[in-house]
Amino acid sequence: MYPIPVGGSNAVGTWGYLEMVRELEQQQEAVLGPGGSFDAFATACGSGGTAAGLALGVARSEVLAGPVYAAAVCDSEAYFCDFIDGLFTDMGAVESARDCAIMLNARGRGYALSTAAELEFIRDVAQHTGVVLDPVYSGKALYALRERAVSDPAAFIGKDVLFLHTGGTFGLYDKAAELLPALLTVSPCTPLDMAA
Repeated sequence: MYPIPVGGSNAVGTWGYLEMVRELEQQQEAVLGPGGSFDAFATACGSGGTAAGLALGVARSEVLAGPVYAAAVCDSEAYFCDFIDGLFTDMGAVESARDCAIMLNARGRGYALSTAAELEFIRDVAQHTGVVLDPVYSGKALYALRERAVSDPAAFIGKDVLFLHTGGTFGLYDKAAELLPALLTVSPCTPLDMAA
């Protein structure tokens, strides 16, 4: 029997994101064009493994460069730095989370609790891009990243930022009653007339 921790956040799970970074190195120019490179990276940090692998991978990459923003959706930024340092130690890495990642406070009202502004943001992203964010992880993380960009525009203007969407859309079911008022402000869809 092999126990899998919450979020798969142990040394083995973190290696998976190191492999994702290696794949990203190979795909960067295909996404951004010849000579293109990402200027920053961001993801939600709910159990620590994704942020740890992304931060360590980018820190060790000879192809990728730029800050890694890890948006803490629960617990404190200090807690996650210490937890990620423990993962690094378990992997035999000497890097420090504080040197590899910029931790953002994305807790809002608390874990899995949404503010009206966060829910409206999730609605707006879906409406304008077709990307569905969840209210527990990716929605809170991207909202925190946007707030950071608003408070420090010079760090983001003209930059290509890769946001790693880690799923979690099932969290929307729990928020249906809270999302409904935000959705009602959007023009209703009209049925497609297939006979025309």
